[in-house]
Amino acid sequence: MRERRSKDQIVVEILHLCEDGENITRIVYRTNTSFAIVKAYLHILMKNNLLEFIEASPRLYKT
Repeated sequence: MRERRSKDQIVVEILHLCEDGENITRIVYRTNTSFAIVKAYLHILMKNNLLEFIEASPRLYKT
């Protein structure tokens, strides 16, 4: 059974995945979390200017 990750570890995973740009579905699957959790983290990261939203097709998040 896998240990629980800290919030910091999840943030690091999201930021690492988004280095080259990533859509929300891939972020959810690769971090093994739910859409609700990822959306909350993305909102916090964008609010703190650590992540940007690129309006493209598909929509991308990039560090």
